[in-house]
Amino acid sequence: MPQVLLIASDFPPNLSIASRRPFCLAKYLSVHGWESVVLTIANASRTRADHPGICLIESDLMSTPLLVRKFLDIIHGRQETAESNHNDPMLDILHHQSSSERIWITKLRQILYYPDRYFLFWFPKAVKKYLQLSKNFKIDAIISTAKPFTTHLIAKHIKSKINVPWIADFRDLWPHWQFFKNDNYYHRPKNLPNRLLVYKILKTADALVAVTNPSKLLLQKRFPAKSVYNIPNGFDPEEYACEIKTHPHKFLLTHTGHVRTDCQDPEILFKAISHLLQEKRIDKNSIKVRFYGEITDKFKADVTKYRISNIVEAKGIRKPRHEIILKQMESSLLLVFAALHEQNTGTAPGKIYEYLAARRPVLAIGKPTGADVLEDIITQTSAGIYARTLDQIKQTLILSYDEFMKSAVVKYTPCDNQIERFSYKNIAQEYTFLLDDLTREKRA
Repeated sequence: MPQVLLIASDFPPNLSIASRRPFCLAKYLSVHGWESVVLTIANASRTRADHPGICLIESDLMSTPLLVRKFLDIIHGRQETAESNHNDPMLDILHHQSSSERIWITKLRQILYYPDRYFLFWFPKAVKKYLQLSKNFKIDAIISTAKPFTTHLIAKHIKSKINVPWIADFRDLWPHWQFFKNDNYYHRPKNLPNRLLVYKILKTADALVAVTNPSKLLLQKRFPAKSVYNIPNGFDPEEYACEIKTHPHKFLLTHTGHVRTDCQDPEILFKAISHLLQEKRIDKNSIKVRFYGEITDKFKADVTKYRISNIVEAKGIRKPRHEIILKQMESSLLLVFAALHEQNTGTAPGKIYEYLAARRPVLAIGKPTGADVLEDIITQTSAGIYARTLDQIKQTLILSYDEFMKSAVVKYTPCDNQIERFSYKNIAQEYTFLLDDLTREKRA
């Protein structure tokens, strides 16, 4: 069986959404004839028995270099302590209160940790670890999935040693979508280092993969000579094989995952719920709104502002994955928030694919205007409603709540064939077609 080296910083038991794509690809590529060798960051709680059939190469992160620690301590005006030697010195910014300090520390971070912190702390050890063990494997192709984008740097370096086809997989665009979309932004002098580095790295990639069609088009715009493919994110069907009935006594609205401060805002949802409670269209004793994952200060302030603290459950605690899946599957509605920037049309939160697997109706709090790939997914799969305005959100909540009060469940009639497109069993097969083509060309 041919072997593919899959390079990913995040891998279970890491709970981040970033770990799902590499894990599921590694799991299901073997079903379609490709054995995965995963190069990832070491995790003390990971055991070989956790991932049968997947070969792991684990490398530690480097501890913070002494000179970097001393430099940061001088800037902070504090004495070095044992506690200052953590793996993420970027967190030091949290100690700064003044805006001027934050600006300068941010600039310092951008210099020290370019293109991201993993280049300094993981790249050397990851490459060294692979080269030490390379004699144990016969690698036929490489997939690096980003972000962090240091994975692509690692892949480029390893490709130069073993000369096999390399696929650069973009869960997010590097440096970001605006860099690729807007010519005036792309050609700004301050973005010259990014342009040079992106070109230098990706010119040796044999194929580029995006997870949405708008992102694919942006990659094609910047790299017209490259082969670019759209292979979406998805879900692991085996995780959702159990049958869970919805909660019969509470109208449960559930959001799983982090609410991002840079592009998502649940305030309009809180406002809609507040209005419906005041209008007595919804009974406060029969509704619960649950958030599992990190929450922001603005989130807390808005819950208080709209006087819905008694129905919103949000502790900011990340629960184990199996618990999150159960919470999703017992819900009346699953909540997802679109990226609000009008020009950002090509990103969809990773949780939407899990919601498709949970087979519960989705309420997407959409952008006021503009195209959105999240809306496309919901429309194609008939998985729920994409609501752009306060009135649309209220109307969706009323209809769903009334239906729940009558039958203890919200009706759900998805297009199963379209949902199955996002199963990683099928997505892995798309990847194997690409791997087969590239390695066939290499052999020829």
